[in-house]
Amino acid sequence: MSRQFESWLRSEEAAAYRLHRYLEDVAGASGNSQGTALVIKTWFAPDGRIEKLEFPSLGNPDADADLQKLLTRRPIAKPPPADMPQPLVLRLRLDLQQP
Repeated sequence: MSRQFESWLRSEEAAAYRLHRYLEDVAGASGNSQGTALVIKTWFAPDGRIEKLEFPSLGNPDADADLQKLLTRRPIAKPPPADMPQPLVLRLRLDLQQP
């Protein structure tokens, strides 16, 4: 699932572009060229839709909204197993390259 999320974050959607620009600006200001690691807690509906998503703020409400939008606008490719513990905790690596 983390690979699927990461591919959504690399999409050519406007929200992905804005999110990457924000992360690049933050990295440039802090001198961090390695990217950002983000821990996301995710709750899934039986059909694969994301019912709830929690993550630490990126420090900008617009960037937070773009991340939320990118990860919740479509269901995952395969619905999760019925007995999967929730929330699923994922660690994503957000690269600083353009989507």
